[in-house]
Amino acid sequence: MKTMKKLVKHPVSSIGSVYRTRRDLHQVTVGPELLGNCNLPMELVEILVDLYGAIYLGWPDPRARFGHVTFRDLLETSVHGDTHSDALLSLRLRRLKGDNLLVVQPIPQRGQAAELRSGPRGSRSWVRLTPEGVKVAKPIWERYMKLAEWLLEGVPQQDLDAHYRVNAMISARVKSRSVSYETLVGDLEASMAAADTQTPTS
Repeated sequence: MKTMKKLVKHPVSSIGSVYRTRRDLHQVTVGPELLGNCNLPMELVEILVDLYGAIYLGWPDPRARFGHVTFRDLLETSVHGDTHSDALLSLRLRRLKGDNLLVVQPIPQRGQAAELRSGPRGSRSWVRLTPEGVKVAKPIWERYMKLAEWLLEGVPQQDLDAHYRVNAMISARVKSRSVSYETLVGDLEASMAAADTQTPTS
């Protein structure tokens, strides 16, 4: 295999490429190539797909517990629109609930699920998809997978893994300046191993 030249002379080039990639991705993720006939804005589509991935595909983030995803976990994983706003997420969930695409319920105050009400990511409510919500989210996720396969066709697996680790490192350092790359990689591998042992909802 031909040895590739060094492309990144300073880390700022990697950060800049993230912004450019997000700009370019926006062009293909807000149209019919991804959304099909769905007339919901991307901020609402994201919620449905996150719920589908967590509950039916066993995603580690957001993670489903007892067939639901907590309000806090949905908030923490949001990437579209104004993120980390309790009020905005509540409004979006209310609209999707009104369209019969999801159900929002209080987390039980007794039993195993009650522990989700406390702690740093504690929540009072959790969310699950309705059958109608699954019908909307599933085909969008399937088109998203095909889009990713097309965009990254020909990229070696080792480069895909490196890209994933670098992006994860950026996010981790934003949250904690002291996190090391070695610790991050170990956490990622442990998270993936745990996800592989989960049995997604069919």
